[in-house]
Amino acid sequence: MSQIRGRKLPEQKWCTVPRVIRNALVLITIMGIATTLAPSVVAQTTSTSVTLTWTAKGDDGGTGTASQYDLRYSTAPITTSNWGTATVVTGLPAPKAAGSTETFTVNGLTSSTTYYFALKVADEVPNWSALSNVISRTTLAETTPPATIANLGASNETSTSVRLSWSAPGDDGNVGLASQYDVRYSTSAITAANFASATAVTGEPTPSAPGAVETFTVTGLNPVTTYYFAVKTADEVPNWSAISNVVSRATLQESTAPSNVSTLTALNPTPNSITLGWTAVGDDGLTGTATQYEIRYSTAPITTGNFSAATLVANPPVPKASGQVESFTVSGLAQGTTYYFALKVADEVPNWSGLSNVVSGTTTAPDVTPPDPVNDLSALPGTNIGEIGLLWTATGDDRKVGTARFYEIRYTLNPLNVTNFGQAMLWTAPPVPLPSGTAQSVVLTGLTPGSSYNIAMKVYDDAGNVSGISNVTSAVAKFSFGTSTDQVATLAQPPSGSTAPTSRPTLVVDNILSSGPNMYYFEVATDSNFMGLVAMGSQAEEVGAQTSWRVPQALNANQTYYWRVRANSFAYSAISSFAVEPQTHAYPNPFRPLSAGQAIFTDLPSGANVTLLSVSGEIVRQWSNAVDDIRWDGTNAQGNPVATGVYLWAVEGSAQQGKIIVIR
Repeated sequence: MSQIRGRKLPEQKWCTVPRVIRNALVLITIMGIATTLAPSVVAQTTSTSVTLTWTAKGDDGGTGTASQYDLRYSTAPITTSNWGTATVVTGLPAPKAAGSTETFTVNGLTSSTTYYFALKVADEVPNWSALSNVISRTTLAETTPPATIANLGASNETSTSVRLSWSAPGDDGNVGLASQYDVRYSTSAITAANFASATAVTGEPTPSAPGAVETFTVTGLNPVTTYYFAVKTADEVPNWSAISNVVSRATLQESTAPSNVSTLTALNPTPNSITLGWTAVGDDGLTGTATQYEIRYSTAPITTGNFSAATLVANPPVPKASGQVESFTVSGLAQGTTYYFALKVADEVPNWSGLSNVVSGTTTAPDVTPPDPVNDLSALPGTNIGEIGLLWTATGDDRKVGTARFYEIRYTLNPLNVTNFGQAMLWTAPPVPLPSGTAQSVVLTGLTPGSSYNIAMKVYDDAGNVSGISNVTSAVAKFSFGTSTDQVATLAQPPSGSTAPTSRPTLVVDNILSSGPNMYYFEVATDSNFMGLVAMGSQAEEVGAQTSWRVPQALNANQTYYWRVRANSFAYSAISSFAVEPQTHAYPNPFRPLSAGQAIFTDLPSGANVTLLSVSGEIVRQWSNAVDDIRWDGTNAQGNPVATGVYLWAVEGSAQQGKIIVIR
């Protein structure tokens, strides 16, 4: 005890060291010996474990009892450098006295796998020994399969499913936790030989502990069909059990019919067809996809009692998934006839729905209604030599409704009428008809300058129906421009930039100085280049200093219009502009019946009822359902001339009213 780490203390100095310090130095010496010792290791193996044995070392080298072990394993060789990454084994025993045999089994290993094991020993400080010898062992292959299921049962069948139940086996026979199930079914008996060819299900449960009750519902089956079922179980290798007992069960009859269609509509009639539309229902009520439709129609209302007697539609559509929009056109119908339609829906059994809602539709009659003839065709010399401009209001496809198909415009130097219309020259580039009521124009070119042409037109619809001949208009093809300033008309009314209180203003021009007879040609457009002509017409020179012409069709409010006039074939006047702000009013006001002839109530609401009263409230005249201007000749309801005075007028059901002064 008089040496510390190989150095000998002088006897006299050792004796002078206190007892507590001398004891501590002895303990350090003992622990220092333990760090140089390493155990030896041997092993035994199973599929999931390795049993290790070794001879216990002491606390100080080969004496005493150590304090703890550190046992580790890895699938790679263990060295001093990778010791810290190896798996630590828990539950190790406390070391025995030096020289004793130690035994410990490492569990939870994977079968058929090579593992490396090593050990370290520590005393109470702890001082750790060096790494033991490293041994390796390969676990055995797992060969014990789960037990065979012998109590497979089938119950709770529906038309498309069967519920299976069984007791869970173990991983090795009835011990441990198995890894997976393989459930299969077939419409023929299942055996070990044909198990693999039976239909495999998906979504089987993860095995429970041995003995627990497992349940699983096989879905997607067909109604009224006998199915056979069997199960196998596997462990983690996998080792598969033998086939279970085989059970059979017949699915039930499908009994849920599709819902009734309640959204059936009948649209888009033609002379021989009507298009049906509806929302698809399902296979079971509103779920899934039905299998077939039965569509029927009749000229009498359809009921549940007479549905089967109605005409069956061939080749109905295949049903779409519930909620999608269906469409089908029933053809081969009679023209101008009212039909009733209904349908039923079936699933695969088939279970049939009830009757849908019943709808009706009427096929269109043959189109025998021609367009109305154009009655406001007007013409005047064009801008360029050899041109004549035409202007008219579009009629319709059926009378004044819709849009016609094309125009037939003819012109001649000779008189033109219904009899010789077809012999007149055909204008080959007519414009495409616009909707009824729209102003249209075209310029005839290539005419003989200075020649007077008679012009008329007809209108055709899609069915080939043709209107009567239009009014015949005439104009001289442009041949020169005037050069003398006294031959250019001067615009008088309305002033440029002004707003007229009517949708059909009267345009006034100062007469030219040339001796008559003079003809004035008026043009109104939406642009100053007069590409967008909306009105044109001619007026023979009136007696006096001015000539007036009233725009024949209503113009739009909030639109600037441009107008100009040409006298005879002379140059155009200057261009003036105006806007309109339609107001219901009477003019002229004051009204002199002996000179003016008529007073006009203009810009009336369509279908207006107008009452004219004396200032004392007596009714003088009444007009009903006015479709245009009202013209008043200054007489009362009995046809007698009214006296000079102030008269009041009002439009029934509106705030539009005013007064007019009559002067005799």
